[in-house]
Amino acid sequence: MDRKGKFWLSEDLIKNGIVLRPLFKIFAKCIIVEATYHYADKAFEYTAISPEFDVVPERCQIPTYTWRVTMPSLEVEAVRSKREYPWVTAEVDWGLDE
Repeated sequence: MDRKGKFWLSEDLIKNGIVLRPLFKIFAKCIIVEATYHYADKAFEYTAISPEFDVVPERCQIPTYTWRVTMPSLEVEAVRSKREYPWVTAEVDWGLDE
């Protein structure tokens, strides 16, 4: 599959029990092919394939994505990031503004 992407998740986000359900939804939408822990940033960098990602031509740089999770419906979408190395690339909309 040529739909590759990278995303970062902070160690704190993964350890925080409040966001486990959104994380399960994110990981259900992709297959992780590489995971790297960055000690200085305390974050995991994931390279994955997903139907949510754009097609990446051969020999091109793999783009970075932000996962947007809307609560309470737990709708998940991947949005291509404008930054190459965003600190945290999962956003949760808790739906509290309504």
